Amino acid sequence: MKKILRFLYLNTYGFVLILGGLLIIALPFWLITVYTLIGQIVIGIIPIGFGISLISSWNDKKREYNVLMERNKNNFRPDTFEIYMDHPCGRKLTHAVLKDLGKSEEYKNLLIYKPTFKEGLRDFFKKPEVKLTYVNAEYLRNVREKAKTSEGRFATSAVFVNKNPDKSNQ
Repeated sequence: MKKILRFLYLNTYGFVLILGGLLIIALPFWLITVYTLIGQIVIGIIPIGFGISLISSWNDKKREYNVLMERNKNNFRPDTFEIYMDHPCGRKLTHAVLKDLGKSEEYKNLLIYKPTFKEGLRDFFKKPEVKLTYVNAEYLRNVREKAKTSEGRFATSAVFVNKNPDKSNQ
């Protein structure tokens, strides 16, 4: 029962988005014209898709929950919660972990990591940063051999290969 309640609590925003999308589709705009029904369905599918993607990240949320519980079981470490305070879903996760640790009062202290509305708006419109990693070909080959999964796919990200490791960065 506790796992079901945690699932519902941590996926609240996903359920709200799905409900909002269904309500958009349920509005009787089709009485105006058929074209408004098509637009209404398209606009309603967008929040439903976002809601489904939030709910489908349940395994990641469970893993992050377990990591936070392990790191803070013996002594409380506020720095471990910093990255989760950026977004509403992460704040819900933080709140759930603190409640289960019996340290709900610490949530007020973690609000210093929460970005202001102005910072959030600025970050929303900011171009995403791309992190590049330069490695030599031998290192990349070793990483790919280690990262090879049972399906034969590679779990690597975009990596630029320096085929001449003798030359320094130019």
